Amino acid sequence: MTMEKFTSKLKKYRIHIIAWAVFMTYETVVIGFYSGTFGHPLTYAAHYLVIILFFYLHACRSLPWGLKQPKQILWRMPTVMILEILLFIAANYVVDFVLVKIHTLSGPVKTIHDLQYIMKTLYRCLYFILFATGYYLLETYLRERKRTNELEKRQLQDTIERQQILQEMAKAQNAFLLAQINPHFFFNTLDFLYHLVEFTTPVAAKAVSTLSAMMRFAIDADKVGNFILVGQEVEQIDNLLYLNQLRQKLDIQFNVSDDVMSLHLIPLVLLTFAENIFKHGNLKPGNKATINIYLSDEFFVTETDNAIDPAAHVTGTKTGLINTARRLEYAYGDKSIFNYGADADGRFKVRLQLPLVLLKTAVSSKA
Repeated sequence: MTMEKFTSKLKKYRIHIIAWAVFMTYETVVIGFYSGTFGHPLTYAAHYLVIILFFYLHACRSLPWGLKQPKQILWRMPTVMILEILLFIAANYVVDFVLVKIHTLSGPVKTIHDLQYIMKTLYRCLYFILFATGYYLLETYLRERKRTNELEKRQLQDTIERQQILQEMAKAQNAFLLAQINPHFFFNTLDFLYHLVEFTTPVAAKAVSTLSAMMRFAIDADKVGNFILVGQEVEQIDNLLYLNQLRQKLDIQFNVSDDVMSLHLIPLVLLTFAENIFKHGNLKPGNKATINIYLSDEFFVTETDNAIDPAAHVTGTKTGLINTARRLEYAYGDKSIFNYGADADGRFKVRLQLPLVLLKTAVSSKA
């Protein structure tokens, strides 16, 4: 044991050490003055060692075991008490026998049949059983009070967190209402633009139609339930890629396995990952980006990989990913594994892994 660990142990049990030191000093002095003689230090050390071991045996082992099963207390406690008394008497007898043999304790060797010796030892045994029981009850009370305080503190923290969640929900609802002042006007305008350029500029018309589909999906995402088909969001990622490809040719590979399309996921997760590439990625010619969605060993996996745009990396807050992390934790708890960040090669990577059973469970919960 290192000196640091030894010091830590002393600090942890300092109250016990002080209490035993005070008790042994008091009892030794009182008995010594009362009888007019003081014994050999080894005699005190041996007997108090037995007492201390017996004290903690009763308080930390025997009582917890005896009281563990309420229906079995009637036989457990008498059994453990009898065994403890016999053990205490036997231990003291062995100690006295050894002390007499090495001439540390004067007088004849006590026999186990000596009634006076047994009664004296029994009194000491019951005396320390009483103190050990009091110590056990005090420790139990303090432990339960600490547990109650921690529970009340946790409940208070939960209440505060619920209030914060309600406030955030209220803010989000207000922001949503503000964003939907007149969605019909917005979509009617896009529809007008579509028909205006449908024949003269087909590419622009398709862009307007694609943008309209994406905006309608984003606005209606909260109305379709807690989960949507992965295929629906994949379609919107295709739309997002199409719109960005209109401005310049981008080297983006979008790989989706067919077996994920019918799974259910909370909305706007995959779209956020794709949008993050365009918002914070360096998509100049020669900088390849990838989006992969697939199944692996009973897990649904989504990965994105793109070069980092230095300007966007400095100014961006990654709010979308932070909010997505909170939504994933709320929906799937610790079952979701979500990591994102830059690597040593200057590329930004996002990875989401979810047990496949959760995405299948969502299907049954909607049925």
